[in-house]
Amino acid sequence: MSSYLINNYCGLTLFSASNNIVSKNVIRYTHESGISIVYGTSNNILNNTLLDNSGGGISLDFSKNNRVYRNHVENNSFIGIWVGYSFGTKIYENNIINNKINAWWANTPLEFFLLWRNRWYNNYWGAPCTLPKLIFGMIYLGAIGNFPLGYPRVQYDLKPAQIPYDISNL
Repeated sequence: MSSYLINNYCGLTLFSASNNIVSKNVIRYTHESGISIVYGTSNNILNNTLLDNSGGGISLDFSKNNRVYRNHVENNSFIGIWVGYSFGTKIYENNIINNKINAWWANTPLEFFLLWRNRWYNNYWGAPCTLPKLIFGMIYLGAIGNFPLGYPRVQYDLKPAQIPYDISNL
């Protein structure tokens, strides 16, 4: 069964959730992210369409070992796919097209260097890419007042898809 969430403040949010499947949703024109998982473990986000959302397409915060695949994430006003302070996430075979920022991540040094990194592979980035796609992010060291301290790093989609995937969520 498909769900249509259109013109809402929030899309779909899972908080402290594990082993769920979020699939076959069309989420459009939300003020926040289309799909958010906070403190989630081992969830699967697949075959969703996320369009024109103000807060972004898919957001994972403080989560681990999730899979994000076969989603169509397009024209979101902020970040298409955000992976913040999360590790072990696999992001693959998604169409990530024409978002203000297609993808962004953030980790602490411990998460980045000592734990499983997030893996990006075989995503379509809006145009054919023959070289690995750089996914920019930040390793945060803390903050002084309202100013975050960190340094930029990159993760890679080593083999980006050359054509968009046919993602059917109906």
